[in-house]
Amino acid sequence: MRTHRSRWTAASIVAAVLAALVIPSSAAGAVGAVVTGPVAPDTGPTAGGTTVQVDASNPQKVIKQITAGLASVILFEDGTASAFGNGTDGSLGNGKFEDSDVPVAVSIPEGTRFTSMASGAFHTVAIDQDGKLWSWGRGWSGQLGVGYEVGARRPAPVPVAAPDGVRFVSVAAQTQLSFALTDTGELWAWGVNGEGQLGVGEDAIVVWAPMRVLLPEAVTSFGISTSHAIASLESGAVYAWGQNNYGEIGNPNPSRLPIPMTVPDGVTFPGPVAAGGDVSYAKGSDGAWYGWGNNTDGLLGPNGLNGRNEQPVELVVPDGVDLLDITNHYRTSAAITADGSVYTWGYGRNGRLGNGSEASTNVPGRIDVDAVDHVIVGGAFFLAFTAPDTILGWGLESRIGLDSKVPVPLHSYGVANVASVTFDGVPAASFEQPVDGVLDAVTPPHASGVVDVEVTWSDSHRNTYADAFTFGTPPVVTVDP
Repeated sequence: MRTHRSRWTAASIVAAVLAALVIPSSAAGAVGAVVTGPVAPDTGPTAGGTTVQVDASNPQKVIKQITAGLASVILFEDGTASAFGNGTDGSLGNGKFEDSDVPVAVSIPEGTRFTSMASGAFHTVAIDQDGKLWSWGRGWSGQLGVGYEVGARRPAPVPVAAPDGVRFVSVAAQTQLSFALTDTGELWAWGVNGEGQLGVGEDAIVVWAPMRVLLPEAVTSFGISTSHAIASLESGAVYAWGQNNYGEIGNPNPSRLPIPMTVPDGVTFPGPVAAGGDVSYAKGSDGAWYGWGNNTDGLLGPNGLNGRNEQPVELVVPDGVDLLDITNHYRTSAAITADGSVYTWGYGRNGRLGNGSEASTNVPGRIDVDAVDHVIVGGAFFLAFTAPDTILGWGLESRIGLDSKVPVPLHSYGVANVASVTFDGVPAASFEQPVDGVLDAVTPPHASGVVDVEVTWSDSHRNTYADAFTFGTPPVVTVDP
């Protein structure tokens, strides 16, 4: 058993190579020849068995967006994506039907780059560089938008059956439904429609392909829950539709078609708007946020009634705080400010408020994170990221080992594991996970020669080091006098 293991940084590897591998000038006429590289030592016998230390600094991809469902997806600025969590319905998009607690690469078709995406519990919808829609995961209720297919499960992205010539610019998804907005302000929807939550004028319980939501003018912002939806229009009017158990569509009765709601005197709602569970939110032209629907968990704040609220009430926020956007999942809400601060309120069980407590609160409170780009809720947990590559989580999600009442970096749960180390494509005999950006690997048997060494992560990121290791006796470098 090893009782001690020295640790090398990438810089110290190079320094050691420089110090140890200078070929003496007396050796066959060599004059100060030096072998450098990210692998140390960089030579070994063809039989293999050499323990080497390899630079395993994870290549930095800039995160553009994250989504959160039972499967969570990371979208990168280069248009690639990785996913982790529940994959039993193909919702990781990697061509398999299995879970993963570390990110795995989404199998995006060659030549396609994703620019935006949204996840429901078991499916994801994405927009590509041409404004076309793709989806993967569970499609039992039509949420994939691929047409009629009972029991559909797609483990990799497939095209959504959207109309030709339509360019989409944003998407949203919930457990069994999906919405997408076009560049002309048309809103389209598909999936489960039992409460009329799609707003497409159909009595069908399931809509299998995108249909246009019946709104009188262009949409500037929209929000959806599993059972109702809300949209702000160019005029500043707000329409809502679907289930209305707690007044969440701002009217006395439910509606299968979009209907206007009453807004406070002198105030319009140009957007943004948000919806989740049995509650809706909108930012008013006066700069204040308003909410309506279910206030049982304090989601509307002290100005709301305990229970049903059909009329918008102004949220109480700390002095000087301007909330840019709100996300909600049933009983908990979160918002982000211009400086990247995050505020949470509502139901506090399992630490989902991220403030170190399980107590509920009806006033947004700041949690201990800074410079957050955006935040999203996935049920009993939240995910947030700070550019370029730090993902934070809080709350409870057993699939990724998350159980924390305060924000913690997800890399501490093994998000960036190394999947393989190869020498000229031949897997290392063994390797260990990196510590401080360096890993130990044991070389495999290989014919004599100079080979590339490649480190690949579970999310498909890789570093390739050209001509980094020599099997057999290294060549002697000579210089003519």
